[in-house]
Amino acid sequence: MEPPLKLVLLAALALAGPVGAAEQAAPSQRSVALAPVALPVILDGRLVNYVFLDARLQLRPGADVDRVRAREPYFRDLLVRTAHSRPFSRPGDPLHLDEGAIRAVLLQAAPRLVGPGQVVGVEIVRQTPQRRTGLQRSDPRPRAIIPEVAAGLARQEAWRCTPSRFRSVSLKSPTTGPMTGADAS
Repeated sequence: MEPPLKLVLLAALALAGPVGAAEQAAPSQRSVALAPVALPVILDGRLVNYVFLDARLQLRPGADVDRVRAREPYFRDLLVRTAHSRPFSRPGDPLHLDEGAIRAVLLQAAPRLVGPGQVVGVEIVRQTPQRRTGLQRSDPRPRAIIPEVAAGLARQEAWRCTPSRFRSVSLKSPTTGPMTGADAS
């Protein structure tokens, strides 16, 4: 005689329940999730987007999870500071960041932040761009520049960076003659 179907299903659920719970508990005990952080995407020297990064620090067995979790804001601060000094942008891609560079920065700083050997890996869970439309992918290949345009851009950049233009403004008035920046206001 066959066992009733309900009994078989209950037995299967009873056996599968603890295994599924153990599989879910193991990663959370050996890893610490970083809160999402917004990192800039800079292409051709221009800020074109922000990407929200979700990452998880993989810890060695026996690592002090509470200590790593307490230092989590320092890891996020490190990512933001590094991203603004040397961007994690991938050439020609305004929607994604260089995961290898992010992993390298976090793994290099981990011994200093939480102790040597505590963090053994970094998992990039998700990258969510702030903007998905209206972005032009830049071409990583160099383009030929017309000499006249290049000269105009150079003059424009030199004028923009000249500190003397911030000192005083000289305006000529047809009735009173030259005025300085202080007289003009």
